[in-house]
Amino acid sequence: MIIPVSIVRKKIDLMSFRKIKWWIYIIFYLFLFIVTACNNKKATDEIVIGLVSSSTGEDSYYGRSISGGALLAVEEINSKGGIRGKTIRLVTYDDSSDYRATLSAAEDLILTHNPIAIIGEVVSNRTFALITVANRHQIPILSPAATGSSLIQKSNYFYRFSFSDSAQAKALVEMMKSFQAQSGQETPLTVTVLKDVHSNYSVGLTEYFRKECEGNFRILAEIALDDTDSPFKEELDLVSKLKPDVIFLPLYHKASKELIGMIRERKIKSLIFCGDGILGSHLSDEEIRRFEGVVFCSHHFVEDSTKELKEFSERYRLYNRSAADELSTLTYDATNLLILALEESMKKTDTPTTKVLIEELNLINSYKGLTGERKFSQRAGQSEPFLVRIKSQKLEKVQ
Repeated sequence: MIIPVSIVRKKIDLMSFRKIKWWIYIIFYLFLFIVTACNNKKATDEIVIGLVSSSTGEDSYYGRSISGGALLAVEEINSKGGIRGKTIRLVTYDDSSDYRATLSAAEDLILTHNPIAIIGEVVSNRTFALITVANRHQIPILSPAATGSSLIQKSNYFYRFSFSDSAQAKALVEMMKSFQAQSGQETPLTVTVLKDVHSNYSVGLTEYFRKECEGNFRILAEIALDDTDSPFKEELDLVSKLKPDVIFLPLYHKASKELIGMIRERKIKSLIFCGDGILGSHLSDEEIRRFEGVVFCSHHFVEDSTKELKEFSERYRLYNRSAADELSTLTYDATNLLILALEESMKKTDTPTTKVLIEELNLINSYKGLTGERKFSQRAGQSEPFLVRIKSQKLEKVQ
């Protein structure tokens, strides 16, 4: 029987197609195997740390400083080979200076990237949001500068690098005692507080300040600020009427600056004391000129000029293309503390785990960094606040 040539060709073509199809399958699955193997190797060769901060929104100056300090610390450890051959990957999320956005950012960060720890926040109410998520996923949170004294009690996974509100309230009142002694005034100084009733930081710091004032100074009024964007005519009218010796502003940076400006415009002669919410290094030359005599708490005095700080400032400027401030320096130290705990944990296990990392964090009782030596107890820094005064149009460390 003679088979037509066309049929033979069809059979040959079909056989060729089947062979090609099988080769395509083989190549495809080989490619998947190689990609998966490479991804697994990459995953085992890196350690993921998360960072949640306010890169945008009304508190963006905090977030940019936090990110800058953490990124530089990670870059420097990676340039030295990482930790036992593993590089650190810092995954940053912006919380837009918003409580709900902080919740969703932290949740997405954990579910998508599975970090071994998270750095952030510094604003108390958004730190509460991070703690809520950390408790659910049992991941440690290290805040460079969230001072809320009650934060430690909210979670066994929360660590604070800085001092607390109770510590800065005590330091401020001690400075007021010094001022009274220098003035020779025999009657207790009178104080008026202007607080933001919607801010956990403002309410909490006011509470500790009030306790420290008991038996020492007389608080004439605690004036509630319902809207920190208003001109505060009625509130400042009351301050003018009360004529306190001291005005205390437990507010964040923007609100502190605005209130000080309004007080100065009204030529109210009271001494002005602020918490750590105001960042001295973010005050313009014009603001420093207008804010003569203002006293505030700080985590680090940026005017210190040690060799180490000068070198850090230059490295920071080159890497971030901006100047270092007290918050970026503090975050750099806090990140290196976390890296130290990771190094110690990996002496016990090649693959870092949250459980072992927490054990090592709990063992740290002191750490010396650019911002000085800090003692740690019950997952919190026990350092003393710096007190800074604006004098002769310069920032001056007074304690």
